[in-house]
Amino acid sequence: MYDIGILGGMGPKATAMLFEKIVDSTVAKNDQEHLKVVVLNKTQIPDRSAYLLQKSVDSPLTVLKEGIEELNRLEAKYILMPCNTAHYFYPELKECSNGIVINMVDNALCYIAKSGLPSKVCVLGTLGTVQTKIYDRYNAYDLSLCYPSEQICGEIHRIIYEVKQGNTPLQMLAQKLSDLICTIRQKEENVTFLLGCTELSCLQPFLTESDNTVDPMTLSALTAIISCNAKPTCAASYDLGVLAKVARESVYARQ
Repeated sequence: MYDIGILGGMGPKATAMLFEKIVDSTVAKNDQEHLKVVVLNKTQIPDRSAYLLQKSVDSPLTVLKEGIEELNRLEAKYILMPCNTAHYFYPELKECSNGIVINMVDNALCYIAKSGLPSKVCVLGTLGTVQTKIYDRYNAYDLSLCYPSEQICGEIHRIIYEVKQGNTPLQMLAQKLSDLICTIRQKEENVTFLLGCTELSCLQPFLTESDNTVDPMTLSALTAIISCNAKPTCAASYDLGVLAKVARESVYARQ
């Protein structure tokens, strides 16, 4: 039995970073006090954006369900899926899971609504996430969601795939993203920026434009830690009191 199962491989860098976030954000004096985590790095999952944008006929759902079945056999209590776009298939995956699948999208929106951050939220993500408006599906919190211009969305999409390719230093890609956020800020005042792709989460530590920026992957890691009755580190950059409420209202109320 495992406390947390990670259905990963979308992409491998984001999967590795999620596991690292769980380890780094858990208060523990020794190995035995850390949570039991199993990682499935299922890199053969077809491209989510390509399928949703009708550029591929290969549906990710079959392989995603295979991953859930593997985690069922391993008795994972909580399941994290480090891919925003894959949450398009969340209802089907929740239905076949024996564990609680933490909805990273809903989790982030719930946190923003309860934290006092600006309620106008600019979603940054793949073209698959943006064009199918996955975040709008789970916006039960009266937040005002918006998206960058088509040109900026295209540039962000390219940055995401550069992270996946691994040929460009993350600091350089983070500066590109920071420049785009700065451009959006010039037109959008008092806005929360949501890193709606786990590859963008990989860039967060290097962003120079990070005010009012929310990372769903970090939030889901912290929510999982709290849900497993472990203690998150005080170094976490999010309000742990609010996260405790999110763990109850976003995870349990929707399972």
